[in-house]
Amino acid sequence: MFQTYSGLHSVTFGDRNTWEDWHLIPSSRPVFSPPPKKKKTVDIPGSDGSLDLSEVVSGKPVYENRTGSMEFIVANGFKPWQELYSEIMNYLHGKRMKAVLSDDPDHYYEGAFDISEWRSEDHYSTITIEYEVSPYKVNIQNGERSL
Repeated sequence: MFQTYSGLHSVTFGDRNTWEDWHLIPSSRPVFSPPPKKKKTVDIPGSDGSLDLSEVVSGKPVYENRTGSMEFIVANGFKPWQELYSEIMNYLHGKRMKAVLSDDPDHYYEGAFDISEWRSEDHYSTITIEYEVSPYKVNIQNGERSL
């Protein structure tokens, strides 16, 4: 299974690609979770319900950062696991950078990335990369932001 993987659904963190540089295979299609909408309500005494102030300043919805994680299967035989683990930790853990999904190559997300777990199973290992990125993806060509 792993020998025929073509690198589809990879992620490029900075200038390193999960497949090309580390032979990481996503356990599911990598995506950045949708950003939660910021919500600020005020209870007005003597009135029904609450008043939502979320859009008062901007005139439009505003969002929190996107948070979540991506799990990858570490292909055996590419590099010794301890060497690969150290390489990925040194490059990615606790760092801020841009990330591009191979499924959406015209946009990048920017934020912080951490290695939260490296698990070894009988026949393979997995690595989990956590992220906190800005709510908007950015078009590489024109800088336009969108959800």
